[in-house]
Amino acid sequence: MEKYRTRTIEKSLNSLKGNCPVIMITGPRQVGKTTLLNHLAVTSKEKINYVSLDNLLVRSQAIDDPELFLRTYETPLIIDEFQYAPELLSYIKIKVDEARKNEMFGDGKEVGTLYYLTGSQVFQTMKNVSESLAGRIGILDLYGFSSRELENIEEPVFIPDIQLLKNKEKVKMKTTQEIYIKIINGSYPEVNNNNGINSSRIQCSRYIE
Repeated sequence: MEKYRTRTIEKSLNSLKGNCPVIMITGPRQVGKTTLLNHLAVTSKEKINYVSLDNLLVRSQAIDDPELFLRTYETPLIIDEFQYAPELLSYIKIKVDEARKNEMFGDGKEVGTLYYLTGSQVFQTMKNVSESLAGRIGILDLYGFSSRELENIEEPVFIPDIQLLKNKEKVKMKTTQEIYIKIINGSYPEVNNNNGINSSRIQCSRYIE
């Protein structure tokens, strides 16, 4: 069974968690956005609910009645592939503003993070978000595995200090064959799992030798 790989972006995600009412993870499909947030939900002390707009029935409800949709699912809530229902953004803004108002003038309950969003259509998503949730959202971009993530080496926050850079743990030197295999396989999680499902690994090594 494939094991979860720690992502460098987790540090930034944890720093935003609880401080931003809405957190959005953007990136291409199959890059690991859902896996990252599911890992957050499993390891979090609080219960984080999940709903995916890949489900056509759920998506229809979100589009047709976004207010009812948000009342149906308890926060904190992960909304996966939310770009399918951009109508939700205005209602999420209302929910966040109501929570902030209650924190200041009502029950005093801290807002924390109410919604975690994932989106694959980056440019359209960013346009809608910038118009609807300005000042209420933290945005993180997730890409394929880095060399350090693949080798399970911790990646500290980049600081342009030559001494700190010299002290960083170095990644393993790769042979020419290993470099070619990495280029062919790419950096997406599905073809870099522990099961080695990408059969082109074997074919590639034969041709390179």
